Formats: sequence, C-alpha cells, structure tokens
Amino acid sequence: MLSDLNDLNDKSDYISHRRNDGAEQSVCEHLCGTATLAHTFACEFGAENLAKVTALFHDIGKYSTEFQRRIRGQDIRVDHSTAGARELASNYTWGCGLKQCVCRNICQLKSHPLHGGVD
Repeated sequence: MLSDLNDLNDKSDYISHRRNDGAEQSVCEHLCGTATLAHTFACEFGAENLAKVTALFHDIGKYSTEFQRRIRGQDIRVDHSTAGARELASNYTWGCGLKQCVCRNICQLKSHPLHGGVD
C-alpha cells in the first residue's frame, strides 16, 4: 500500500477495486477488462466500438486523487462516475453524434446499481 499519494507514479498504482481479502484491481486493468467485455457483448448488435469507448471512459474518475484517498480508507464521498463524460465533453470532437451518445451512456451508468453507494 502506498504511504503517500504523491508516490502514484505508475498506472498500476491507481486502485479501482479492493476486495475484503485485500486483493486489488488497478484502474487500468478494470477499464481495459470492461472494454474487452463490452466490445464482445456489443458485437451482437453492431455497437462494439461505442461500447468499448464507453467502457474505457466509464470509471476514469478513479484516477483522481480524491477517489484514491477514498479507496484507501478516507471516509469521503467522491463522484468518480461522471468524470469520463465530462472529459469527453470538454476535450474531444467527434462527428455523427458519437460523442453525445458516449457521454449519455456514461451518465446513465451513474444511476446503475454498480455505481450506487460506492461513490
């Protein structure tokens, strides 16, 4: 475990999930694994690229210092689940409504049970 958040030098240092037994999953592992699954599932209806991009951005807020403090034990509330939509909305220009669709998908995930009570 890192003693100081200033030691976060590598993507693998950022924790996405921590099980009760102490096992950890990095944010990078979580986002890439989710993107692979989303791509596979969405191939059935032709939305694999949209699903992959949505998955890559859905929990990008877990890279924030605030989220890393929370997952390391600080009792604070953190909105990690809308950061991806905010990042896309402010920094990327895409055509054909893809940007709006991905942002909408990420914002809808905010109300999903997986994100309820864990922010």
